[in-house]
Formats: sequence, C-alpha cells, structure tokens
Amino acid sequence: MDHNARVERVVVLAGVRHPTPADVSADPRHRIDRMRAEFGRRLQSALADLMSALGTSSPGIALPDLPGPADFGVGTAAAKPPNRPPFPPTPPTSTGPPGRQVDPAPTARLELRRTADHAQAEPGDAVTHTVTVRNSGKGEANSAVVRNTLPAGVKPMESKPSQGEFDPATALWKTGPIKAGSEVVLILVLRVPQGAAGTEMTARSSFISAPGAEPVIRDACGDDAEAACASTRVADSATRK
Repeated sequence: MDHNARVERVVVLAGVRHPTPADVSADPRHRIDRMRAEFGRRLQSALADLMSALGTSSPGIALPDLPGPADFGVGTAAAKPPNRPPFPPTPPTSTGPPGRQVDPAPTARLELRRTADHAQAEPGDAVTHTVTVRNSGKGEANSAVVRNTLPAGVKPMESKPSQGEFDPATALWKTGPIKAGSEVVLILVLRVPQGAAGTEMTARSSFISAPGAEPVIRDACGDDAEAACASTRVADSATRK
C-alpha cells in the first residue's frame, strides 16, 4: 500500500469513524461540516430504529440547528462569545409595581412652640399665649395631645383652638389630625394675678403623646428640654411708681 493509500485509510472502531491525518490537516471548517453531517445521519438512524422498535412509523424529524465552525471561532479572527441570556436585573429592596422603586412610608414631624405677646406686664393685665404645633414632616400626623402648665393661680380667661379640643379644667389640648406642611394653633388669654408682682410668669407646653410622629420642641425651657416656654416679667409695686 503506497503512502497516499495509507493516509486515506480510515479505521472504524465500535461504529465510530476516527479521522485520519488527512482529515486533521484539512480545513477545520470542512472537517466540522463533515462531523455535523455524520452526527445528523447517525441521530436520524437511531431515531428511526427507536420508532421501529415501538411499532410506529418514523415521521420526518427535524434535527436541531447544530453549531457551525463560526460558533467555535474556527476560521475567524476572534472567537465568537457564547450567546448567553443577560443577567436579570437586581430586584428592588421594596415592594411595588415592577420596575418602580417604592419609597418608605413618610413620617410626620411635629414642632411645638409657645409664645407670649407681652415680655412685660403688670398685675391685672391680659397676656395672650399662642401654642403652635406644626407638621414639618412628609406624612400626616394622626393626632397629638399637648399639656399646658400655667403659673400658680392663673387660669385661662379665654381659650380658642384652631382645631381639636381644649379642656380648661386639665389644660390638655387634643389637636386632631395635622396634614404635612400645615399647623394648628391654640390661643390662651391669661390674666396676670395681683400676687405675681415682681416675678416672672412662665407657662409651659409639652407633648403627652404624638403617635407615629417625631416630636420636636422649639424655644425649649432652660430647665426642661422637653417643654416649650413663654415668659412675661411682671412689674413690682416700686417699678410701677
């Protein structure tokens, strides 16, 4: 057997065709095409045998599209990247419609302030105190309860809340709901008692409750950071003369 015959010799083992040196030295694209064709024939034959064993006729079975040389980067300048699906997007941390980030529930922020319209007064004068609760947060406040502590011997001559309920007996003010960005006001008119001459008349306001809201005190008392204060200096008898 001459050299060319030996090169073209094909060895068949267990029904599998092994390539000869001529196949190896051939164009890789042609070699892959031949492998695809041979694989297709063997698969079609195996399916036909299976259908025959089951006692059914073998319909024409369409074979899947097998990868070609270009899919392996054969005969191309660079290998073709595999066709993989993109990674799924990172799901949002909060629940809501697909593709939409949902902000956490907004929080109410209630600011309490107390002011007096007179820095100085005399016994018998009327001094008007204004208690303000402002919601500077982003959410609505359900309600708040404010305690008003008045100087000894002083009772409101007049009380007028912009909303909610004020109890003159306990000096408690239930504000009711407060929308974000709005404020509610309580007006208290106090009479300066005769015995307050020469003293400083101070009234206080503080939160008893503010469920679901952040309480903030404005113009806090010097001796109590959890209460808002308003003071009026009452002249004594010597000063009035």
